[in-house]
Amino acid sequence: MIELVRQSVAYGMRQGNPVTRENVVHLNEFVQKLGFKVPELWDPESLDSLPSSSKVAERDQEDELKAAQLSVLRAAFSEVQGLSPNARGYHFERLLKTLFEYYGLDPRASFRLVGEQIDGSFEYEKETYLVEAKWQDKLTDEADLLVLHGKTSGKAVWARGLFVSYSGFSQEGIEAFGRGKPTNIVALSGQDLHFILEGRMSLTEALHIKVRRAVETGRFYIPVHELS
Repeated sequence: MIELVRQSVAYGMRQGNPVTRENVVHLNEFVQKLGFKVPELWDPESLDSLPSSSKVAERDQEDELKAAQLSVLRAAFSEVQGLSPNARGYHFERLLKTLFEYYGLDPRASFRLVGEQIDGSFEYEKETYLVEAKWQDKLTDEADLLVLHGKTSGKAVWARGLFVSYSGFSQEGIEAFGRGKPTNIVALSGQDLHFILEGRMSLTEALHIKVRRAVETGRFYIPVHELS
């Protein structure tokens, strides 16, 4: 994390658009949301050596901060891959919640209803989506998909869902889930998340196209790299 900030500062200096003290403070707060701590970023001497936001154009400052935050999310995603299975699920949920916040989707952390666990929810284009998130070695199959389908179907008739599976989805599960029934869920894979965190497509753009394709084709999952 600290190396990411150093690189951002150096890049900004070369571009004549230095990272500000305020940016680093905001970046620190962002890192803490992910459950990581980098004490070096709070060093008073380092902070005082950075220019104030009053000396940098506000729009350029915001762009630099957003770029740095996306880099932090990308680094956090890589770090989650190296955690133990028990810690991985918790940090994966925190990562997703922070990613939804980054895109202004007003996320809610995991919550528990009688007899079921919801991994969270968010709001997109005035629709509320329930979230199911899995980080496991095996591909997600129809049985897992039916769990989220059941949770959304048991709520309001307009309820929608997003299934996030790091390992992706089995072809058999995709075909079986889509056979003979409508869908009110869409899905993201770990490969999709890599694509988004690399900045090649925004999360909101991916959701927009996935939802439209689901309406047009009935397919709940289409890889991000196939979207256009």
